[in-house]
Amino acid sequence: MVSDLEKAIMIALDPTARGPMKDQASQYCNHIKQSNDGWEICAKLADETSVPQVKFFCFQVIEEYLRNFPGTVEIRKLLWKWLSENIASNYPYYLRNKLYVLIVLLFRNQYPNQWPAFFDELFLLIDDPKGLLPFLQILITIDEEVVCLLINRSQDDLSRNTLIKDTMREAVVPRLIDTWLTILSTVYQSNLEISAACLKLFGLYVSWVDINLILHPKFISILFESFSVQKLRIPACECLSNMMLKGMKSSDKLKMIQMLNVFTILSNLNFNEDQEFDEQVAKLINNVGLELCHSYDDTNSSDHDKYTAIQYLAALFSYLLKYISSEHDETTSALFPFLGSYLLLLKRLKRLNVEGIPQESLAALLHSLVAKLKYDPEAEYRIKEDSGEDEASFTEMRKAVKIYTESVAAIDEELYTRCISEIVLQVFDSAINAKMTTGFASLNWFDIEGAMYLLYIFVEAKVGKGPPVFIDSNGEYTPIGLLISKLIDSDTIAPQRQGELLTLVMIPLLQKIEEIMHHSETTQLNEIYIAELSDLISAIGGFPEFEKTKDMANYNPEIWRSPFNTTIQGILIVLRKFNTYPQIREASRFALQRMTGCMGPELLEFIPAFLSSGLLSSETAIEIIDFLPFIGLTIYKFQQSVEIILKGVWKPLREKISYFLLQPPVGTDDALNLLNLRKADLTLITTLFNAQLNDVLTCPGNCHITLENISELNSTLSAILACFDRFSDLPAQKLAVSLLTKMVFCWGGLGNTIQEQPEEKKKGATLKVREPLKREPLPGFDAFIYEQIIPTTFSIPMKPGFNMNDGQSIVLLGELAQLLKTAYQVLGRQYLEYLSNTFFPSIACNPTLGNQFITALEQLDKKTFKKYLHVIILNHRHFTHNLHHNHNGGFQS
Repeated sequence: MVSDLEKAIMIALDPTARGPMKDQASQYCNHIKQSNDGWEICAKLADETSVPQVKFFCFQVIEEYLRNFPGTVEIRKLLWKWLSENIASNYPYYLRNKLYVLIVLLFRNQYPNQWPAFFDELFLLIDDPKGLLPFLQILITIDEEVVCLLINRSQDDLSRNTLIKDTMREAVVPRLIDTWLTILSTVYQSNLEISAACLKLFGLYVSWVDINLILHPKFISILFESFSVQKLRIPACECLSNMMLKGMKSSDKLKMIQMLNVFTILSNLNFNEDQEFDEQVAKLINNVGLELCHSYDDTNSSDHDKYTAIQYLAALFSYLLKYISSEHDETTSALFPFLGSYLLLLKRLKRLNVEGIPQESLAALLHSLVAKLKYDPEAEYRIKEDSGEDEASFTEMRKAVKIYTESVAAIDEELYTRCISEIVLQVFDSAINAKMTTGFASLNWFDIEGAMYLLYIFVEAKVGKGPPVFIDSNGEYTPIGLLISKLIDSDTIAPQRQGELLTLVMIPLLQKIEEIMHHSETTQLNEIYIAELSDLISAIGGFPEFEKTKDMANYNPEIWRSPFNTTIQGILIVLRKFNTYPQIREASRFALQRMTGCMGPELLEFIPAFLSSGLLSSETAIEIIDFLPFIGLTIYKFQQSVEIILKGVWKPLREKISYFLLQPPVGTDDALNLLNLRKADLTLITTLFNAQLNDVLTCPGNCHITLENISELNSTLSAILACFDRFSDLPAQKLAVSLLTKMVFCWGGLGNTIQEQPEEKKKGATLKVREPLKREPLPGFDAFIYEQIIPTTFSIPMKPGFNMNDGQSIVLLGELAQLLKTAYQVLGRQYLEYLSNTFFPSIACNPTLGNQFITALEQLDKKTFKKYLHVIILNHRHFTHNLHHNHNGGFQS
C-alpha cells in the first residue's frame, strides 16, 4: 500500500500526466487523506521515501491529524528523527517549515502534561551549530501556533494556550531569553540569518514575558547596532516596534523609550533609501506616537509624565513629517493612526490653551498631506467599472487625507485657510500662465485636478461655518436671496434674446466637441478625451434645466429649436462614434431628457435617431430600465400631443425591450435586472392606456388599419403573460393583472357600450375606473381573452406560491376579481356561456360549483365578489389542478 501511495502521489503531482490514470491517482490520494488510518500510512511512507514532494504530501496528512488528535509517542519519535535528518541533510525550505509546524502541533497537544521534557530535548539541538537555526525556527513557530493574537481560536484552544504560556514563564522563558542573547552575541557579526531570527524572537515574545528579562544592556547595544546592518535593520525595527506595544505603566513606557534610544535611532536613519525599510520605520514611529498619546491621556500619569510625553511627541512629529511625505502610500498609511490620535490631542490642548506644536510644523503637515491628493502621473488609472485595487486604495487615501486636513482646520483655521488658498492659487496661476504661453499641451492636469479636489474639500470643511447666504435660520430669504429669487422669476429678457444668449453659451461647447472629434479622425482617443466629451455633453444637458418654460400652455418651442437642433446633431455625431463607452451613452441620455423639458414633445422626434446611434447599446438591461421612466414621464406630461411621435418610436423601442426580456438570467444581478425591466415595461404600457394612447400599441406605424403591426402587439402581450410564467414577484404580477384589465376594457367586446353592473345601475354609471380610458374594441382580441387571459386569471391563485395569508397576495386577488368583472362587463352573456360550456368542463370543474361562480360573477358587486373569490379559492384550490394552458400565444383577427 505504501508503494502504491507513492506512485499515486507522483502521478497526481506530475503536470504532464493526463486522463483516467491521473484522475484515479488523485482520487486515491484524497481517499488516503480522508481515511482514519491515512496518517499512519503517510508516516511510514515519509520515513521511507527520499522524494521531497512525496514527503511533503505525507506531512500535510500528518498535520491534519495533529490538528484534530493529540498524537502518539511513535509520531513524536518519528518527528524528532526527521528533525535530525533535516539538520544533517538540510531539507528543502518548504519541507523544513512543514516539519517545524508538525513538531509544534505535537508540542501544543502534549506540553506540559504528556511531554514535559520538550524544551530539554529542544535545547539539545544547539549543541550542533547546524541545529541553531532549527532551534530558533521552532520557537518562532510556537508563537504562530500558540501565542499569535491574529488567529481566531476557540475557547478551549485559548485555555490550553494560556496554560502553555504560564508554564513556559515559570520553567523556561528566562533560559530561552538568555540563550537567544548568547547566540546573538556570538553570531552577530558572522551569521546574519541566525541573528535576524533571534531579533524576531525577542520581538515576538516581548508581549507576554517579563520585559526586564529583555532590557539587558548587551541586548540594547546589539539592537542599536543592528540598525546599521542592512540585512538586520528590518528585523531590528520590527523588534523595537513590538517592544513599544508592550503593556506596561505609562511612566515605565516613557523610561523604556529613553532607555532604548528611540530618537537617536530615528535620527541616524536614511529616509527614502529602501521602501520596505521605510514602511517598517513608519510603523515604529506610529507605535511610539500612539503610546505617547496614551501616556498623556492616562489618568494615572503624573504632570511630569504628561509634560515628558508632550515633549517627546513634538520631537517625534518631525519624523512623522518626513515619512508621511513618502511617495509610497503604504508608508504614509502606516502613520495615520498616530496622526489621527495626535491631531485629536492637539485639538484638546487648544481648548485648554496649552501650547502644542509651531504653526510651521502644521503648515508642513498640510503640504505633505496635500501632495498625497494628486494622482501619480506615471500610474495608469482606470475609471468606474474598470477600476481596480489601485484606484480603490487611492480613493481611500483621499478620504483619509480629507479627514486629517479638516482636523488641522479645527486646530488652526487661519493657517488652514492661508495654506490651502496659497496652494490652490499657485496651481491655477501656473495653469493660466502655461495656457497663455504654450497652450493646453503644457498644462499639468494632475496638478489641476488635485487643486480642484483640494478646493472641494476646503469648501466642504467650511460648510455651515459662515453666515447664511440665501436663506436664514427661520427659512426666510436673506436680502441677497430675495434679490436672486426676483431675478430668476423675472421675464425681462425677451424670448428671442433668450434664444440668442443660449446660442452664445452653446457655441464654445460645440466647438470643443468638434475639435475633439476632428482629433479622433487621426488619433485614437484615450480615456481623458472620452471623459471630456462626456462632460461637455452633460454640460449641454444642464442648460435646459435653467431655460425650461414654466407655462406649458403658452409654450413656444421656436425660441429654442435652432440652438438645440444644432446641439442634438453634435451629440448624435459623438454617440454614433463612441457609443461603446458607457459614460458617453449616459451623458447623451441625460442631455436628451433635460432638453425635453425645454423643447417639449418635438424632441421625441429625435429618439429613433438616438436609438439607432447606440443610445441603449449596453449588453445589460440597466440602461433601458433607466430610460423607460423618461418615456413614461413624457407621456404623462404631454398626453395626446406625443401620439404621432410615439407611434414612430414604438417599434425600435419595443424591439430593444423584447431583446432584453428574452435573455435568460445568468445570476442574481441578471434576474433582478429582468424583474426591474418587466416592471418598467408594465408601467410604461399602463401610462399609455391612462393617457388614452393605446392606439400606439395597435398602430405604431401611424396607420389607420387596425393590427397592421400585429407581431409587435403579440410580443407585448407575451411579455405581460410571461410575468406569470417566470416570476413569483407579486408586485409585478399585480401590475400585469391591472394592465390586462385595462386592455380587456379598451379592446374587448363589440361597439362602445358595455354591460352594466348591478351596483352601478343604481348610481347611473357604467364602469368605475381610476382614469378615463379610451375604449376602441380590437378585432381578434376577444379570442385572446378566452384563450389566454381567462386561463391565466384562474391559474394564478391556484399556484403553490400564492399565499392567501399574505397581504400582497390579497391585493393581487382583488385585481383578479376586477379583471373577471371587467371581462363580464365588456363581453356580456357570451363570456358567461364560455365559462359554463367550455372553460369549466375543460378543467374538470364541478358543474354546481361552476354555476355558483357564474351567478356570483353576474350578480355580486366588486367588493362582495372579491370576498366570494377569496372563500372559493381557499375551499377549492384543487379545482384547477388539471388546468393546462399556453401563455405565450398571440391572437389573430
